[in-house]
Amino acid sequence: MSPSMTVHFHPGWCFGDSTVIDALASGGVYRTQWETGTSNGGLTAHPDGDRWRRDSRMFAGRYDSAAPADRPVYGAWHRYDDPFGAAPRFGSAYLRCDRRCRPGRRSAGLTASTSPKRSASRRGTGDW
Repeated sequence: MSPSMTVHFHPGWCFGDSTVIDALASGGVYRTQWETGTSNGGLTAHPDGDRWRRDSRMFAGRYDSAAPADRPVYGAWHRYDDPFGAAPRFGSAYLRCDRRCRPGRRSAGLTASTSPKRSASRRGTGDW
């Protein structure tokens, strides 16, 4: 399968009155730490937080005053088609982005995979 980009998440973590996977399924949109206030590490996605400062340096201030939904979505290059995804440290489940997944269309072209036993063809297209 061709390399692709993936975004990882923890499906069973609490989010609001439900779980991350339930919010993803009902909303149909992958949301970042900026939007959810959840994190696998530090909760620093706020003005002058560590995440904000790092993003500001990396993107030359482009997103400093952006709305949370307009900030970058971080993913990982799924180069070797590992069944656990490209960056399992950031979540036990992942979404594989295909070529339709572009800025402004964050909910398009995502296929969920939560089991390493599923075949590659069932996990996603792999077309980035």
